[in-house]
Amino acid sequence: MLTVSHDAFSVESDLAAGRLTCPGCAGVLRPWSWARARFIRHDVGEACIPICLRPRRGRCQRRSVTHVLLGVDLAARRADTAAVIAAAVEAKAAGGSGHRVIAAWLGRPVSTVRAWLPPLAVLAALDQRISTRFAITGMDPVNTADYIRHHLKFAGRSDTLFSDDAVTAIHHGSRGYPRAVNNLAVSALIATYASGKAIVDLSAAQSAITENSE
Repeated sequence: MLTVSHDAFSVESDLAAGRLTCPGCAGVLRPWSWARARFIRHDVGEACIPICLRPRRGRCQRRSVTHVLLGVDLAARRADTAAVIAAAVEAKAAGGSGHRVIAAWLGRPVSTVRAWLPPLAVLAALDQRISTRFAITGMDPVNTADYIRHHLKFAGRSDTLFSDDAVTAIHHGSRGYPRAVNNLAVSALIATYASGKAIVDLSAAQSAITENSE
């Protein structure tokens, strides 16, 4: 497993350019299919709805082994984002709340939250070193559209590649979370290429949403 950028477009670019290396032998990683789909919980309380993500895989050209490329915003073998886990740790460190109180606030099982929390003395030392706290929420429809256009421009495309209804579907399917937008956009691009079309339309976006929800 290798930690990479949360930006799927950047990861694809790095894989294609050979900028990612195997953690075992430093061999160049190349694109190699996808890992199994994972349902990741982003929000807290009643707003918590699992979103299906499918991490990329890279294959070492030297040893022919594959690695799951896990975004920096995710936690290995966890069903919650790193931000949610960090919020639990922060609540414990700042207010000394018990794991049952924190679990109720987050809307997570008590046993899950208990496993996240290290001893209070460790948390107190950590809290003293945190100077800035920030939580990322989902983008609105306009920002999602701007976000996709920005990445396309960065990739060298200034023309229209995603139809308006495709962008709307991607926004609703991802709830505006950047990593989910990235995954759906990449899947929609692949579906468009496979069907021989030049523009990502609504059907391609819906195909991407279905694929990422299985």
